[in-house]
Amino acid sequence: MTQDLHNLNDALAYLESKAVHTGQGTFVRMDDVKEAMRQAADARAIERVTAPRPKTMEQAKRMIRSDEDLMKEFQSNKIAPPGHSVPAIVPESPSRA
Repeated sequence: MTQDLHNLNDALAYLESKAVHTGQGTFVRMDDVKEAMRQAADARAIERVTAPRPKTMEQAKRMIRSDEDLMKEFQSNKIAPPGHSVPAIVPESPSRA
């Protein structure tokens, strides 16, 4: 099984688990680094194949309209129609005109 080493923390944890700790420092075998790079490349290849492709706006709209549960949610969140408007200023009387 390949590990996804996109995240630097995951890659460092993987290499730390393979490292040899001595009094003079911590060492990692070159084969372990190459294996980590191979696993990362395999994970990217799998992601490239399995990742969903970007959709056009028309495809996205068509998918939304065909999803009944989502459309019910949209219909239930409709804003109530506005009531009567109230003028912001006091109207002048017609006799002053």
